[in-house]
Amino acid sequence: MNRPLTSTTTAKLLPSLDGLRAVAIGLVLLAHSGFQSWVPGGFGVTLFFVISGYLITSLMRSEIDTSGKLNLRNFYQRRCLRLYPPLLLVIIITGGLSQYGLIDGVYSPGGLLAALLYFSNYQLIFGNFSGVPAGLGVLWSLAIEEHFYLAFPPLFILLQRRWTPIKIAYLLALLCAAILGWRFWLYQRGASEHYLQMATDTRVDAVLAGCLMALVRHPTLDPIPNLGIRKICAVVAICALFILTSLLYRNEQFRLTLRYSLQIVAIAPLIYLSVTHSSLKLFSWLNWEPLKYVGQLSYVIYLSHHVIYFAIVRYGNSIHWTIRVLAVVVGTAVFSMLVHHLVERPFAKVRRRLHNYLLQEHNMETFTDGSKPSIHAEIETAKISVCIATYQRPERLRLLLNDLTQQIHCPYEVIVVDNDCHGSARDVVVACRSNGAPFKMTYAIQPKKNISATRNRSVELASGDWLAFVDDDERAPTDWIQRLVASAYRYRADGVLGPVLPGIPPNAPTWIRRGKFYDWARIKTGEVIPPNGLRFGNVLLSRASLSRHRQVFDPHLGLTGGEDGDLLNRLRLGGAKLVWCDEAVIHEPVEAKRLSLGWLLRRSLRGGQDFAAHTLRGRYGPLPLLVKWVFFARALLQMIAALALTVVTAPFGRHRSARWLMKAAANAGKLSVLAGWHYREYASTSS
Repeated sequence: MNRPLTSTTTAKLLPSLDGLRAVAIGLVLLAHSGFQSWVPGGFGVTLFFVISGYLITSLMRSEIDTSGKLNLRNFYQRRCLRLYPPLLLVIIITGGLSQYGLIDGVYSPGGLLAALLYFSNYQLIFGNFSGVPAGLGVLWSLAIEEHFYLAFPPLFILLQRRWTPIKIAYLLALLCAAILGWRFWLYQRGASEHYLQMATDTRVDAVLAGCLMALVRHPTLDPIPNLGIRKICAVVAICALFILTSLLYRNEQFRLTLRYSLQIVAIAPLIYLSVTHSSLKLFSWLNWEPLKYVGQLSYVIYLSHHVIYFAIVRYGNSIHWTIRVLAVVVGTAVFSMLVHHLVERPFAKVRRRLHNYLLQEHNMETFTDGSKPSIHAEIETAKISVCIATYQRPERLRLLLNDLTQQIHCPYEVIVVDNDCHGSARDVVVACRSNGAPFKMTYAIQPKKNISATRNRSVELASGDWLAFVDDDERAPTDWIQRLVASAYRYRADGVLGPVLPGIPPNAPTWIRRGKFYDWARIKTGEVIPPNGLRFGNVLLSRASLSRHRQVFDPHLGLTGGEDGDLLNRLRLGGAKLVWCDEAVIHEPVEAKRLSLGWLLRRSLRGGQDFAAHTLRGRYGPLPLLVKWVFFARALLQMIAALALTVVTAPFGRHRSARWLMKAAANAGKLSVLAGWHYREYASTSS
C-alpha cells in the first residue's frame, strides 16, 4: 500500500500517480467486498508496491540532485507523521469494535505489537491470521513497504556515493531475479501460500522494480525518450498482454512464483509512461480530479475498508449483496474523508513545519561567518509575498498555486493579478483558497492590457518583507522559496535570482532539443550576477530595494515587454546587490507554439529592441551622439556577419544556423528601434 510524502506534492512531481492509486484501491476494495473471484485485488496490491518504489526513489533522487544529500532524519520523521496517525486511529477503533463484539477477533499481545511495529506479515503468516481483529489482515502489505522504507534509503545513500543510478539499477535487477529464484525454491520445498504471498523476502521485488524504473528513467532528471504514439500504444498493449496472462493462467506454481514478476515487469513501464505522457488520452483520465481525490484517500481506505466490511457482514449478511457492497463503499468513503480532513491534513501541516525547521537547521550548519543565530531567526520569520501576473492560463496557474501550498518555507501571502478583464483566473484562486491554502490569498483584476501595470498592481497589494516573482506557467519545487530566502540572508543581498529549467516536450523537433535555445546561463551560488545575466521569471527582491523606485515596472514597456529586465538593471545601477542561487530551481514547460523558429526569432528581435531602447533612454549610463551612432553601426555589422554565418553553418546542423539567425534578429531589433518601431508582444496575447 503506497503512502505519498504528502497528498499533493507527489501529484505535482509525478502526475497520474494519484489516479493509479485510485485504480489500485478500487481493485482491492471490490475484491474484499465479495468479488475476489472476479476482481484481482492482489494485482491492486502489487500495483501499490511498484508505485511505492517508483515514488520514493524518484523523490530521493530529486532531493540528492537538489541539495547534494538525502536527509534521513527528515525522511523518517515525515514517514512517522504520515503513517502513524491514521494507523493508530484505525487500530484503536478496531480494538473498540472487537471489545464490544461488533467484529470478530481480538488483539493478542503479539498481534497488537506486530500491527504497531510493522511486522504483521510474518505474524499473520505464522499465526494463521490470528491475533488481530477481523479486517486488519491488510496490514501485511504495509509491513513490506515499511521494511523497504527502513532498509532502502540508507543503502541507496551508500551506493550512490560510488555508483551511477544505472549501476544501482543493475544491482536491483539482479536482486529481483534472485527473489524470483527464491520463490521457486521455497515453492519446491513446500512453503505455504501465505508465505509466498505475504513475506517481505518473497514480495519486495515489486517495490524494487519501481525503484529500478526511477533509477533508469527519472521523470525530470533523465531524458525522456522521444516515443511516438504508435510505440507508446505498442508498449501499453504488450504490458496489458502480460497482465492478462498473469491473471488468466491459473497454474498454482506459476501463480505463486512467476506471476508476480510478470506483473511488475508490465506495471513499471506503464507507471513511467503515465507520468511522462500524462497529457495523452491513454493516460489523461488518471488526472481526473475525482479520481485523484480517491487516490489521496487511498491510504485510509486501505486501512479501514476490510474492517468496515466485516462489521457490516456480521450484522447484514442476510441483506442483498448489492446493498451490502454499497454500504461498504459508502461507509469506507465517509470514514476515509473524515480521517483525511481531520487527521491527515492537520498532520501534513505539522510535517511541513517540521521539514521547514529541519532544513533551516541544516542550512545554518553550512554558515561559517559566526552569525548563525541571527540569520536563522531572520530566515524563519521572513515574510514572503509571491506575486503572480496571469493572463488566460487557469490550468497552469492552478498547478503553480498547488506548488506554493507545499513550500517548505510557506509564503506569507500570494498575490494573483489577472490581466484578463473577464477574470479567467478567479475560479482557480477561489478553489485554492477554499481547499485550505496555508497562506493569505489576494486576487485582483487589472483590466487594461499592460504587463507592467499588472505587475505593479501585485507590488501594491503585497505586504511582505520580500517579493518573489514567478510566471503563471512555471512550476516551483517545494524548496524554491526556502533556497531563495536562505541565499538572500546568507549573502546579504537585495535580490536573488535562480535558474528556470525548460521542459521541452518529447515530441519537440530534434534541432530544438540540440540547440538548447531555452536554457539560461548559470553561475555559482552567491556570485553577483553580471549585467548580461539578469533574467526575470524566478526572482526574490527585498521590499526596501523596490521602495526606492516610484514606478517599479515601467508602464511604457507594458505592451512591448522588457519591463522586468529594465527593473533589474535599474536596481543594479542603483547599488542593489543581486546574487545567484543555482539551487533555487523553477521549471517552465515549453508550450508547443514556442517550438518554432518563428517564435525564437521574435523573442530575439524583442530582446534586441529592449536592449537598444533601454540604452537610448540612458538606463545604462549617458549615451553621447557619437557613441549612439557607433552602437547602431556595430549592430548593422553584427547583423550582416550573423546572416553570413547562418548560411555557412547550415550544412552543420539546423540548430547551429538557427542560433546565428537569432543573433541576426537581435541586431535587427536594435536597428528597428532607430526607425521608431517596437514589437508589441503583449498587445494581444500573453507571452
